[in-house]
Amino acid sequence: MTASAKARARAEEKQAEATREEILLLVNQAYFSALEAQSVLGVARQTENTRQVLLDQVRELAKNKLKSDLDVSFASVNLEAGKLLLAKAQNDLNGALTTLSTALGFTQEQSFQLAEEPLPGPLAADTSQLVDEALQQRPELARLRLERDGAREFAKAEKKLGYPTISAVGSAGTVPIRDPRLPENYAAAGVNACRSLPAGCTRRAGRKPNCAPEPPKKAFAMRRMT
Repeated sequence: MTASAKARARAEEKQAEATREEILLLVNQAYFSALEAQSVLGVARQTENTRQVLLDQVRELAKNKLKSDLDVSFASVNLEAGKLLLAKAQNDLNGALTTLSTALGFTQEQSFQLAEEPLPGPLAADTSQLVDEALQQRPELARLRLERDGAREFAKAEKKLGYPTISAVGSAGTVPIRDPRLPENYAAAGVNACRSLPAGCTRRAGRKPNCAPEPPKKAFAMRRMT
């Protein structure tokens, strides 16, 4: 029973660890999503500025009869598309920051200064070792293994409950004040054997016995030594 309880306690620890890892994964996902949205927003702002400069140049050329009004219309449409891209990028960043704030435990959206993360190095050609390591270290799989071990230990403990138990007790001493007919010294020992025996068994034709367990039978023996 003790081994089963220990395995279950460790399984609960792995469950807590799995929950922690899931929260960290959500935070990492939200962080990199916000970082991506921040980069897209920077590109959208640069695109809008570039298209604004291009529109101003085309207008000046159109004033000097070097560009047509159609060219001005095209440049203006491109600028409006850039503004729409900028608005969408800003909305995506706000949503990503809200998700990140929620993952970090805040009730309201927070403003973060996100730092760029370096790109990871190239993976090894043989990923079997990484897969094996991931399977061994995954908390939820470790929890399931511990729950399995706990169930096995519990089954073994239940089986051992049916084993007989034997205990012994002894006592010895001297009686200074006694009846002269009784010996001065005495000693006694006893053995207690306990085993659960089936009781209430009924047998019917073609059926297995239906037995219900009865309270343990006890046998006690005493021996007096003079």
